[in-house]
Amino acid sequence: MTPPTIDDAVAAFMGCEPGDADARRRLREVCWALVSDRTLPGAARNSLADAVALLDDPVAFATAAEPASLVLLRLQLEVAADHLDVRPASGASTLRFE
Repeated sequence: MTPPTIDDAVAAFMGCEPGDADARRRLREVCWALVSDRTLPGAARNSLADAVALLDDPVAFATAAEPASLVLLRLQLEVAADHLDVRPASGASTLRFE
């Protein structure tokens, strides 16, 4: 099996709908696998570790806090992608989840 990439994390994030704990678990698994990948730059892994910590925080996804937490997750993934200097497959110049 191929190790996950930041694109896999982005795809998992895009599948996260409010209230979907299973999608957040899948995102956490991908992010954790990337954090564990010692070939990635430390700054990218740190940002992904922050995303994992947020996903592990039960208060972050309480009903009222969930929209803000999803925004924070998106930002952590953007920072990680920036540190990896990733260009999305779509040809866009920057990775944005809007």
